[in-house]
Amino acid sequence: MEISTIINLILFDFLSSINSLLIYGLTIIWASFTFPLLNPNFAFPQILINGQIPPLNPLYYKSESSIYIINAQIGMDFAVNINYLILNYIVSPSISIFIIFSGFYYLWKKQFIFHERNDYLFNIVLGIILAYFSLIISDLLFSLLRAIYIYFYSGMQINWSGTPNPYQGITDLELWPFNYFLNSYIYFAYTENNLLELLILLTLFTVVLAFTIVLVMRIVWIYFFIMFLPLFSIFLTFNGTYEIGKRMWLTFIDRSIEIIFMAPLIMLMGIIQDPLFWIAILLVSMLIPYVVTFSMSSMGYPTGYPLFPRFGILLKAKDVISNGIEMIGSLVLF
Repeated sequence: MEISTIINLILFDFLSSINSLLIYGLTIIWASFTFPLLNPNFAFPQILINGQIPPLNPLYYKSESSIYIINAQIGMDFAVNINYLILNYIVSPSISIFIIFSGFYYLWKKQFIFHERNDYLFNIVLGIILAYFSLIISDLLFSLLRAIYIYFYSGMQINWSGTPNPYQGITDLELWPFNYFLNSYIYFAYTENNLLELLILLTLFTVVLAFTIVLVMRIVWIYFFIMFLPLFSIFLTFNGTYEIGKRMWLTFIDRSIEIIFMAPLIMLMGIIQDPLFWIAILLVSMLIPYVVTFSMSSMGYPTGYPLFPRFGILLKAKDVISNGIEMIGSLVLF
């Protein structure tokens, strides 16, 4: 046997072993971390329990749900209680003082009706309402989004005659990628050797890991916004901070709703059995928060493009291209 053949066999076995490890690692990450984070109870933990502020004692949980779902609810309970403390001990006294001084100021100046902006009073009322009812508004929002998300999670109950299961949804992906890789449902038809297969599996492993981090950071951002929504609402009452308060509220909506846009794409992973397609789907899912957004910012900071979705970026690119064409045209004519 030639030395080159021996080397190729050793290399083939080595790459096969690495690929098997990647498949097992991918299966463990998905089953133990990623898939539990896609559960509706993790994606949308309850903000109010029967319309009341939940206690901080986690002992009332008697569910057999995963530890991630339980921790998500405990984290939400903590955020809600912090919201209550900020509202009662910081925001509420500030609102009272602000209204008293504003009343004296406008009575003294006698300019409230004649010289002030017409929408200033509206901003004050809006800020106060959002501050005091932030938890109720958030709970109603989560209830609506949870119902929409469960619709995709359960598979939309589509009836068809083909495969896979006609009720294919996110909930049916629990054993992905075990069913498709370890049970030999996937065949790398476009690979001639294990090296290209290794690159595909390594990319898929990295993308799944990144997608898991995105899901975790989404819920962490939601906790943050739930805690400080009353404070952000007060920003709406001042001209100098109005834009920040508006962006923060809209970013809270962004972080809440983004998984709704991800859900239909994730469902397709169980229908189209191709690793390259899975990589594309997960990448697009991670880009959705930066494309479909009300706040025009991933972190809630003000930007200069007040359109939905981010058509402002496209308009700016159009201007750059137009200027470039004009410059090239002028050089050619010259």
